[in-house]
Amino acid sequence: MNRRNQLLAALLALQLLLVAVVYWPRPSQAGAAPLFPNLNAADVLSLSISDGNEVLNLSNRAGQWLLPDAGDFPAQNERVEALLGKIAALQTGRLVAQTPASHARLQVAATEFVRQVQFETAAGERHTVWLGSAASGSSAHFRVDDAAEVYIAADLSSFDANAQPAGYIDTGYISLAAADITAMTVRNASGELLFVKDAEGTWTLAGLDAGQETDSSKVVSLVSRLAGLYMTQPLGAQPLPAWGFDAPAATITLTVTPAEGAPQTHELQVGAKDADSSSYAVKYSGSPYYVRAAAFNLDDLVQNSAAAFLLAPPAEATPSP
Repeated sequence: MNRRNQLLAALLALQLLLVAVVYWPRPSQAGAAPLFPNLNAADVLSLSISDGNEVLNLSNRAGQWLLPDAGDFPAQNERVEALLGKIAALQTGRLVAQTPASHARLQVAATEFVRQVQFETAAGERHTVWLGSAASGSSAHFRVDDAAEVYIAADLSSFDANAQPAGYIDTGYISLAAADITAMTVRNASGELLFVKDAEGTWTLAGLDAGQETDSSKVVSLVSRLAGLYMTQPLGAQPLPAWGFDAPAATITLTVTPAEGAPQTHELQVGAKDADSSSYAVKYSGSPYYVRAAAFNLDDLVQNSAAAFLLAPPAEATPSP
């Protein structure tokens, strides 16, 4: 090998060594140290989570976590505190990179991230945790504030930092005993439909002509869906014009007759449909909040007339030749 090739080989070896020094994953020489040693979930006043498209804001008011952008809809404290607990447990033990050039590749850059989690404490401290690409099933690469160092979290991934309200609330909206519902009135653009259930549990549509028969199983399915209706997200306590409640697409009234006590009526108003989320804005009389509910649970009630709830007439026998 001539001297020129020897010099080139030495230069290449040096470059490879430098790459290994900069990028090779290794534990911190000082050992694992907590990044937020004094963080207590009870001291966090606000929390925001972004997936790059949407931002979810949460506020701590006197120990109760709320969604301020949804009329202070209550969150489930244990779900929020579980995330904050995992953030408080972040440590420096598994250092994988320490140059800004690696941030985009690991998806912890300010302009390219999987989750951006920001929080503020009662002491006025503000921090940002950038959650990036998965390092394993339950951990992700992460970076804190403006630091260059990137670590692997021991037990925190983007799935833990859900950017949707459903990740932190009870999504149950209506909770009625379907067996106790004895009547249902549906008012939509096609008119008004009254369904009544008899003692045997069979549903009948009022006002049928001779020979018409109600498809009771279809009504049973609708009643069951309404009795246990779930929301996809809360909207707020005061309606906006865009939600369509000035002229609801449908109004459903349910009569509940418990084994003991007087009958009760419950009303569900269905507002405008949002094509992007395939959901309707809805308002239940038993809740102070307007929410969104999946369209597949409500389309039949909004769009169908009486004919959709009838059994097909039996086919006429073909006369013998």
